Amino acid sequence: MNPRSTVKPLTVALVLCFGLWWGGHPAQMPGFLRSIFVANPHDTVISEALSDIQRDYLHPISRQGLINGSIAGAIASLGDPYAVYETPAAYNAFNNPKPQTFAGIGITVEATSPGLVVEEVFPGEPAARAGIRPGDLITAVGRRRLAGLPSRVGTSLIVGRPGTPVTLTIARGARHLTVTLKRATIDAPLVYDMVTSYGAVRIGVLDLPTFDVPGIHADVASALQSLLAQHVRAIVLDLRNNPGGLVTEAQLVASMFIAHGKIVTTRGR
Repeated sequence: MNPRSTVKPLTVALVLCFGLWWGGHPAQMPGFLRSIFVANPHDTVISEALSDIQRDYLHPISRQGLINGSIAGAIASLGDPYAVYETPAAYNAFNNPKPQTFAGIGITVEATSPGLVVEEVFPGEPAARAGIRPGDLITAVGRRRLAGLPSRVGTSLIVGRPGTPVTLTIARGARHLTVTLKRATIDAPLVYDMVTSYGAVRIGVLDLPTFDVPGIHADVASALQSLLAQHVRAIVLDLRNNPGGLVTEAQLVASMFIAHGKIVTTRGR
């Protein structure tokens, strides 16, 4: 027998006893060994909780859905309105936005307690052809009154299949109008531009509703060039109701108006 292939029984016994002791005292293990052999107790609790939900919940639910919900809940617990968790599908959709196409009448609105106030009317669309103006108050859609309803409810009543009719009740000052329009497919622009005048001075207005669309600075640049080609003397960049968005997009837009100097700096923790 090759003497190197033998192990003394006493050595085996000592190793076994030491292993049993160490298994009962994992905190005494060196960090690099503890991370290999001992599961994180918090991870174990989370895994068990997800398994219990997946096994016992009334309806079937995927593990990935539970994991996404757990991460989203952890982010929400920070209480930071600017911290958000996006699933891979949501992240991909954000970075590859589809054209903003819907079937409606061609307006943007703001919710108020008595109804929806028309903010903008897209030229050439059904609302513009029907004579609807910015500032009009939509108080009802069909027989449904809008007072006290959330904005998404009111707008969901206005949009619908192309070619279908929708009837709006509109308050314009002391006047009350009833207008019936046919819905159409609307290609909503991301950036709105127009030329107005103050006295004899022509002024270009750029309305930018969000910075939260990758590449939106290119739309701003195009609209800006269009206004400059119309020989305006000034530009107004309208950021009212703009909730913010991507720092890079805001920086690129600002660089069109700020010729020199640092625009923004960011610093992490």
